[in-house]
Amino acid sequence: MAVFEKNIPRKITLDDTEVLTCTIENTQNIHGHTEYVIRVQRGPTPDKSWQIYKRYKDFASLHQMLIISGLNLPMPPKKIIGNMNREFVAERKTALQKYLNVVLQNRYLSMSLAVKKFLDPEPYSLPFEETALQHVSMVLRGEVNCQIIRPLPEIGTRLRKHYFLVSSGSESASPMILSWCEHGPDKYLEEKNLKTVFKALASLQHPFIQPIELAGVNDTGGYVVRRASPYGSLRDMLMGVCNAPSSNNSQPKWQQSFLSKYCGRSGSESVPEHTHERNGLGDEEVAIFGAQILDALIFLQDKGLPSCGHIHSGNVVISGGAARLLEVENGILGLPQWNRHFILRLPKLRQSASPVGAIEGEVNPLARRANKGLLAMADSYCFGRLVYEMAMGQELADATMEVVPPLSPSLRSLLEQTLGAESCRNGLPTLQELRALPFFSRVRREGQGYLKISSTLREALRVARAKAEDRVREDQRLLRHQKRLAKVREILNSSDETKLRRLKQAKSFQTKAAPLPSITMEDSLGPVTNVTAEGSLHEPGMLNGRSPEDLRSESPNSISTVTSASTVTPSPPPSIPGAGGTNPCRGALLGSICNFDRNALRHVSANSVNGGGQ
Repeated sequence: MAVFEKNIPRKITLDDTEVLTCTIENTQNIHGHTEYVIRVQRGPTPDKSWQIYKRYKDFASLHQMLIISGLNLPMPPKKIIGNMNREFVAERKTALQKYLNVVLQNRYLSMSLAVKKFLDPEPYSLPFEETALQHVSMVLRGEVNCQIIRPLPEIGTRLRKHYFLVSSGSESASPMILSWCEHGPDKYLEEKNLKTVFKALASLQHPFIQPIELAGVNDTGGYVVRRASPYGSLRDMLMGVCNAPSSNNSQPKWQQSFLSKYCGRSGSESVPEHTHERNGLGDEEVAIFGAQILDALIFLQDKGLPSCGHIHSGNVVISGGAARLLEVENGILGLPQWNRHFILRLPKLRQSASPVGAIEGEVNPLARRANKGLLAMADSYCFGRLVYEMAMGQELADATMEVVPPLSPSLRSLLEQTLGAESCRNGLPTLQELRALPFFSRVRREGQGYLKISSTLREALRVARAKAEDRVREDQRLLRHQKRLAKVREILNSSDETKLRRLKQAKSFQTKAAPLPSITMEDSLGPVTNVTAEGSLHEPGMLNGRSPEDLRSESPNSISTVTSASTVTPSPPPSIPGAGGTNPCRGALLGSICNFDRNALRHVSANSVNGGGQ
């Protein structure tokens, strides 16, 4: 490093959309109370994991902060007497694990600051609201016609995006909303280009994009001021959040925390929901609003400012019977997509070849879609999720649509083209192709918008978008790799597969086993000597101290005398288990008996033989 070169540390920002999973690994008794050892993991790879230690009172504090959602969460009750019993601690550990699973399965609960701070205390214990208020106060010092009235805490789902109600300088004018957000992990534009883009956003004009009254950026983040919609966002309208004040608060419901507005309406199957009415739109409204949103997205794409997957119902307002986009600055500030969790889980794009019978030189439509880029396909995918939410009144719970809902044929075809698993593998249609569908083509196109972007700035935006796309591809690769590893572990740990594998190994061993080698008498019997009842040694090949040839050479009388005297009947030779007529081991044994050499035996006198019987 040069002497005068400054080492500027780069700020490391977290991706708040990454899924957190946790497992209670163990319990420990610390100073008379029970601590639960929890392993937390961010994302698919186990290298981003850590341990936290929580008591029951920490779970109770978290539960109190989540009561605002109105959900019936399975929090185990408190027990004063006998709470250190081993069986009770094991039961409570299981109950607390179930509680965490239910909380993390709800998308809005898992994105709340309370849950993030509980599982990852270090980065999420910062005073986000106070810091945002300080930055906003600094950037508005020179603006006379824009003064902060009050903050609007947690009306949006992004933890690092804060909203403030500001005055417009005129008492008769409607209030405005200022949104402030720090730079995200996908921020790749230089400071000079950032300021130029935000200056151009202030002059943005389009009939289906909410006008921007004021915009600015610094080295920490950026802010945008817009007119407030009296009915909230499209998500507020779809989830039945009306404009009437609540019973205990004078502010409209759309200005309240997203936990109380959206949690029970998110479509989670594991938590009982609020009793509410989902307001799905009709086909005509879906066609009109969808065509207007497509026109706005195509306009931003032509100007070099694609949405990059930031389109969802929370970024759309209905004003004057028309749909208008919000938060067009999210991609510029480097914020991760709201639907990033589902984008990463899309099926792998199939490498499509030219179809049979295609004209030489003609471009395959599937290949053309694949070359458009992942984020361009993400715009079509997120638009399909928005159409599904407008038609059904709730979000799609999975990455792809497995079951086609009972809708009109044209709307079902549209959803299959944008959310079907096979369509995702073949490449989703572009925004222009979606706009040309008969479902949207009957809606008349409005006037063109205005946004001045230089060619140099377009190139800088293209490079930044390519870097953001590379990060998405890398995360997809890691996720698919972890899925393959998990599948391999599941196969190896399966009992059925283990039994089948052992059976195959046994069969292969039997088929490949070589024939047993022939053995001799000495190999089969060995130098083993038996002890008789009288304590004398009985050597192999001897019967009552005699060889078989001695017994054959003697007369029958002598044999009967020996037999009657000793009262010992010669037993037949022991049979070899499994020995058949063609067994080489039995043949070797018989050959050893026939070739038995009497002279090789030790000489034994007749008196010693007959003496034992007298």
